[in-house]
Amino acid sequence: MRWICILLTLLCFSGCIEYQKVLVPTSCDVPKRDKPSQSGDLLKDLRAILIYSEFIEQDLEFCRGRKPP
Repeated sequence: MRWICILLTLLCFSGCIEYQKVLVPTSCDVPKRDKPSQSGDLLKDLRAILIYSEFIEQDLEFCRGRKPP
């Protein structure tokens, strides 16, 4: 009877096992970029934000070990 309980318990818990990919954080020596300030002109602000986001993407690609295009 004891073996049946052990086998049933193992059978129940075997369905709960999932393997997940674990990402390990790495340090990256990239200087922090200054956020663009608001000037009041919508087009200038939008352009500055888009340039800022491009720089952030390049920094991220560098930290991942890929060369930016």
